[in-house]
Amino acid sequence: MKENRVGLSHLLHGTDSIAIRDSSEPKKILSHRQLKHFISATFVPELLSFHIKFGSRVGIVLPNGPELAVCLLATLSNWCAIPLSQAYNTLELENELRQTKAEALIYFADNHSARNAAESLCLPKIVLTSRTDLCGLFNLKFDGTLPVAAASDVDSEANNFKYLPRFSRLCVDEVAFPDINHFPSRQEIVLILLTSGTAGTKKVVPYSLDMVVEGVNCVIKSWNLSQSDLCLNMMPLYHIGGIMRNVLAPILAGMCFQFYCISLQHFCMIFRRGGLSLFPFRSGVLLGPDGRSSGHLVLRLAHDAPRHTSGEHSIYTFTVSENYG
Repeated sequence: MKENRVGLSHLLHGTDSIAIRDSSEPKKILSHRQLKHFISATFVPELLSFHIKFGSRVGIVLPNGPELAVCLLATLSNWCAIPLSQAYNTLELENELRQTKAEALIYFADNHSARNAAESLCLPKIVLTSRTDLCGLFNLKFDGTLPVAAASDVDSEANNFKYLPRFSRLCVDEVAFPDINHFPSRQEIVLILLTSGTAGTKKVVPYSLDMVVEGVNCVIKSWNLSQSDLCLNMMPLYHIGGIMRNVLAPILAGMCFQFYCISLQHFCMIFRRGGLSLFPFRSGVLLGPDGRSSGHLVLRLAHDAPRHTSGEHSIYTFTVSENYG
């Protein structure tokens, strides 16, 4: 019996409601429809044109921000994403890219550590440049010379490269992609992370599509997320908590995902003063509409790292979930 495949991009909403916003530039937004279209019409063809096969392991070294969120969503749709901290030096990146068996690396042009690490490991280097029109969108450029196909890799009948053997072939003449709508199998690995290494050597943790979708679905259902909610992200997006709770769950629930680096205490101070609309964002905070008054936001839930100070959260009038994962 043939497996019915559905990828993450297929689960994205196609509405005109806001999907991603960065309050440092409040007028720049990205709708769910624009996000979905960007992944299928821009990101997938661009990565394929660089001869990055579907299912390949793609390292991502970007600063926390909308571009990282979009790049993660796009990569997870057809490839295996390996997000790594931008704070790593060249040697640290080399070690983690080698350990995770990365096959390509995406980074900003000014990240010399990432470029040097990719060169050292002979990985395809892909430079990301932010766009100025829409929040989180970007252009990709191959850094270097694209590999030339060997004679054995060319289909003489269709004159197509077979760089993408299982799923798609890159047309030499038209750079066309006749089978671009590939979706990974449910057991295919779509995300790889590394443990912190506090118990010794860092361990590779692979996540299948099934694990990711089930985990996100549990978050959406347990929190009763709806399209009227707003998630403010404070988590790093190379961490499982930030990726699953603060990116995938809000986006797949049709919510708005918003950025700003701010402490929970600072956020609460601003929230109590009524200055929410003025502040940039990026947190583990979930806002929902108050059913008693149209358009008014109430704070429902906040995620904070475990603290040693007992009773500190008693000052809050909402649920505080203390966890990392």
